[in-house]
Amino acid sequence: MLLESVYEGAPAILTGRYLTTVNEFTDQVPALRTSVLKEACKRLLDLGPLTGVTKLLVEEDKGAILGGALCLATGLPLAIARWYSYDLRAVGAGKPVVQVPLESEYFTGQLFVNGLAAGDRVLIIDDTISTGGTLISLIGAVHKMGAQVTDVRVVVEKPENGGINRISNAFDIQIKSVLSITIDEGTRRTRVLEPSDDRKGADHVSRNIIDSIGNTELCRLDNIAEIGSAEIFAKCEFQNPTGSHKDRVFSYILTELERQGSITPGMTLIECSTGNGGAALAQVGRMRGYKIVIVMPRGMTMERKTQIRSFGASIIETDPQGFLDATESFARQYVEENPGSYFLDQSTNELNW
Repeated sequence: MLLESVYEGAPAILTGRYLTTVNEFTDQVPALRTSVLKEACKRLLDLGPLTGVTKLLVEEDKGAILGGALCLATGLPLAIARWYSYDLRAVGAGKPVVQVPLESEYFTGQLFVNGLAAGDRVLIIDDTISTGGTLISLIGAVHKMGAQVTDVRVVVEKPENGGINRISNAFDIQIKSVLSITIDEGTRRTRVLEPSDDRKGADHVSRNIIDSIGNTELCRLDNIAEIGSAEIFAKCEFQNPTGSHKDRVFSYILTELERQGSITPGMTLIECSTGNGGAALAQVGRMRGYKIVIVMPRGMTMERKTQIRSFGASIIETDPQGFLDATESFARQYVEENPGSYFLDQSTNELNW
């Protein structure tokens, strides 16, 4: 992949006590290609759904380019930590500016964090975790502002400098990384590490059941096409928590509706389903703080109804003669009569197209 080719063999320079890699992605040496930036963004987003995230936070030195691209890709507002030599609070910027100390691999000073607000649910993004100093400052700024860190993702991890463990011990936060590197002290060249068996296992430990949605395996199908004509893969969606791709569908729909401000935790979500979708919404919705009502035609299997109820959802059964048309009519009437409820309507919702 492009990122691996950018880092493999890249030179490093001594910045105080540590060797720091210099390359196209972090230092624009040579100039950063759009293809490299796009791959970095995609692979960060592929680390899992952005469950409940309302804001991005990056540090300006090397993270601003990545943060801007992710802001455009996700539609989430962007907060930035800067190394100002002046204090914005002195000119009336006020509470939105948080000042925190910073001690990173190659810099010691102060960070001024702009754009956070109490109640924000923040995804912190950084290009690299080495000693963990920058991320510790960013996490501290989020907490100081009365906001919550929901996720921390980095493109590159340097395991030998201990940043992952330092943050885990301080905050009990799992850092998700795309790749790992090491730097040879003799040659001062960067090497991309192959994930060990232990590392692979650690990468796949999800913080909660929602974070495991979508991280399903690809399986090569060898006997579908003529040899040499194509490579065909099946996505093993049965590995999702409730056993179907509907977990992915409803996780995405809820994330987008929350981002748009259409729904907020505590509301009642109602949906029509004959089984899979109801189970998926029941689990995802309850985990995210919603009351769930599933409307289905009478006669659906007892196994499905038991599964849906086991996740804490309520089931309302309608006349089987009308099948899903009857359930949709009931759902619309339910929303009209019950303030604080929302009909997701997966069959016509553009977020499911």
